[in-house]
Amino acid sequence: MVRCAVAVACLAAGGVSTLAGQEVRGTVRDSATRQPIAGAVLALLDASGATLGRNVTNQQGQYRIALSGGMQRIRVLRIGFRPREVRIPAPVDGVALLDITMAMIPTLLEPVRVRDDARCSRRDDRPAAFGLWEQARAGLLAAVVARDLADARMVRISYRRTIDASDDRIVSQTVSLDTADKQPKPFSASHSAAAFMKDGFVERVDGDWMFNAPDADVLLDEPFAESYCFHLMDLDRARPGQIGLGFLPATRQRGRVDVEGALWIDTLTRSLSDIEFRYSGLDRSVERYRPGGRVAFREMPNGLVVIDRWSLRLVGTRLDTIGRSRSGAPITRSAFIVTETGGEVARASWPDSTQWKASLGELRLRLVKADGAASARTRVQLPNTSYAAVTDSLGDIVMPDLLPGPYAVAIEDSLLVPLHLRMGTSLRFFATRDSVHRVTFVAPTVMDFVRAQCQMAGYPVNGPGWLLARVMDRAGAPIAGMHWTIRQLHATYPADPDPARLGPNVLREGERTRADGLIPYCGDRQGGPPRGARVQISVWRDGATPIDIDVSLDERLTIVPITWTPR
Repeated sequence: MVRCAVAVACLAAGGVSTLAGQEVRGTVRDSATRQPIAGAVLALLDASGATLGRNVTNQQGQYRIALSGGMQRIRVLRIGFRPREVRIPAPVDGVALLDITMAMIPTLLEPVRVRDDARCSRRDDRPAAFGLWEQARAGLLAAVVARDLADARMVRISYRRTIDASDDRIVSQTVSLDTADKQPKPFSASHSAAAFMKDGFVERVDGDWMFNAPDADVLLDEPFAESYCFHLMDLDRARPGQIGLGFLPATRQRGRVDVEGALWIDTLTRSLSDIEFRYSGLDRSVERYRPGGRVAFREMPNGLVVIDRWSLRLVGTRLDTIGRSRSGAPITRSAFIVTETGGEVARASWPDSTQWKASLGELRLRLVKADGAASARTRVQLPNTSYAAVTDSLGDIVMPDLLPGPYAVAIEDSLLVPLHLRMGTSLRFFATRDSVHRVTFVAPTVMDFVRAQCQMAGYPVNGPGWLLARVMDRAGAPIAGMHWTIRQLHATYPADPDPARLGPNVLREGERTRADGLIPYCGDRQGGPPRGARVQISVWRDGATPIDIDVSLDERLTIVPITWTPR
């Protein structure tokens, strides 16, 4: 089994914090254009250079920070600009006014003087790579500081997918949405950079492999820079206007799994784009399936940097039965499983009225009955997800924020609620970004659903009274493999008037529940019991005492929930 430790810094949110007493405030501007610089990081330093506090400029390039004892200077960082450090002036009437200008650097590849690491291969691009690394660090720091000052409300999506290893097609997926209100660090690395550098990014936990990924804090930590070699990536046609900073572990240790990859920067907007990495040090048979991950950054309209998407591609194994030996023993073969787990921010809003919405899909469904009338007030669910909605008076629903991928549609009926069951439908669709899937669909009835269950099991559909039971545990989960029998109670045999033959008439026997735990009955070839007949359902597990439930088929369809308690 493979598990992952989600290890990305997520939503950065920001603004200006105020405290009672003295404060410093002002605007950070471009020295050439005089335009305000949003998202600049301000670090408040003491006499020794130690950081006592940090903040980020807002959309207008403004900042406002409460002063505390020892704060003497402000260091300002912004990707694409040369750092500035200035002294905080003496406050007047409790306020120190300080406007700061920053000079834009002509190229993000401005070289810096570096001391070569003997463990890294000699490269001519090393000084330029370290210059780009310094710029990247400024961008990473902006994400971390803004995140720690978070005051955002967001809708997040988490997902897990099974991937076809041959063509990267999404086979199935589970998706959940949640609303996080002012959670500063919803995703974070499970260990420090020093721990990762020592033990690697994959560990064994309770018998499972735990995959970790670097977050912004890890990349900013000195042990990471000291343990990796940096180089410039070749230009990528799929990434126009971007520069890549590649990183490789300086040393490799047998048995330790490292990460290697690249951090990409947009040269036009002078902002972080994303980090792509792969795991190295795994068995070659695993590495061929490209286990790794991606962390994507986005600069919001108010200048704040967020990590809006993250994903981990994991590789595990399973045993498939491919046959039987002469003795009947199963013959198995190990097969690789590729899964992807990740998350995405669907929507975000800040107190400064900044709103943002991701480019996701949308379903617009009109649900009608067989006669064309609207199927109003019907609950529609996308199975294995938290996407659900109730149709309006016209039978319409809108489901926004759909993560790309395949979906099915299920319908909830009040009759099936006691069985914790929804009706699956034939409707399938694939959501894509920035697109709306529009469809009109005829809603199946509960009788349609039960008929399909009987037909699927190969049972006749020919009776005045139908029955649908489900065997569940106390939590409402279905139980497979249970024996079951249905008998008609106090039935007489018309061909034999002898009253001594009164007794139970077996309607169905020798059956076992499937994975869904359902027991369907739609009559038999002779038509089945008449309306109002009494029947008994017996359910048992091997070696256990049966549960007997008597019901009357008074309705066209009788629903019977059965809770199995181990004995």
